Amino acid sequence: MKLMILLSLSIFLPTLAGLFLFLKNKTITPFLLCLFLGSMVTVFAILIKGCYLINSFINIYLLFELVLFLFQFKKWGLFKNNLNFYVLIFLSILVWLYTGMYISDIGIRNTYFRVFYSFILVLSATDLVNKIAFERIKLMTDYRFIICIGFIIFYFYNIIVETFCSTKLGFSSLFIYDIFMIKSYLNAFVNLLYFIALLCITKSMKKKSIM
Repeated sequence: MKLMILLSLSIFLPTLAGLFLFLKNKTITPFLLCLFLGSMVTVFAILIKGCYLINSFINIYLLFELVLFLFQFKKWGLFKNNLNFYVLIFLSILVWLYTGMYISDIGIRNTYFRVFYSFILVLSATDLVNKIAFERIKLMTDYRFIICIGFIIFYFYNIIVETFCSTKLGFSSLFIYDIFMIKSYLNAFVNLLYFIALLCITKSMKKKSIM
């Protein structure tokens, strides 16, 4: 458990880098807001005891996270049709309300919404990667590509984890612990990718200022 907590604190690495860029690059504001909110949620989950309160806070955060990430994809030019974009936002809110208020409870882990929002983010990130590749941009130095790879890795695995949680097939507690431990390692790795992506932005900004 202590190792999981330590790994979860890795979110502060890209968050601190994001503080430097927050007022200098408006194109990644939604992503940076997600990092800041994620850091707050991490601290809250560590300090506050009581599963109901923590789950309520996290469930609300997940909706904000999905909406902010979708706005980030829109800023990157993924959604050309505004109607489709706002329909997806509206659908996400409906799914959150239905799964969190009707099927389940605000204070219970909302596995159904977690699968939904992970699926949406994986599809969006994959679509943007294809768009970036089509533009023939140097992928390994493009911060959008690095962030999208992080999305695909983490949220694809998250779909697997949440599917296990929702099936309730009587898996052992050790098995459940192992899959969440893997998720913690992936989370730390993805936070490192986010940090690298933000460094790429900083480097490109410095080049522009020199030129």
